[in-house]
Amino acid sequence: MYDFYIAAPLFTQAERDFNLTLYNNLTLRDYNVFLPQDSKLQNPDEIFQYNLDNLHKSMALIVICDGADMDSGTAWEAGHFYGHGEIYALRTDFRKSGDDPVNGFNLMISKSADHIFIDCKFMVEWITQNVEHKREII
Repeated sequence: MYDFYIAAPLFTQAERDFNLTLYNNLTLRDYNVFLPQDSKLQNPDEIFQYNLDNLHKSMALIVICDGADMDSGTAWEAGHFYGHGEIYALRTDFRKSGDDPVNGFNLMISKSADHIFIDCKFMVEWITQNVEHKREII
């Protein structure tokens, strides 16, 4: 069981570094976090199934919404997760895009998010103060 699944683009070194920093900040606070980019799998079918299985094992989703148009795989993970647990959207990109004039990105993602953040450090601190560790103790 994971406290969080990080849904984010992972195609550039900068994206992977950002994701890893977020992962480290949460695990240092004793949250159990799934980070898809850590997988060593190469087969697309295995990657899909592994990520899907771990998405289903997660209590909450952190979805990174940066970019002129957010990553399609990240958007799919958010849509698939909707209704399963809390969704925390993070958009550090100051450019406005999408059809939500208030939040400045895709309406379907912004309206499905339980909380929207514009600063990663603030989001981690907010989570630390407001989100209990929900994993099972064996």
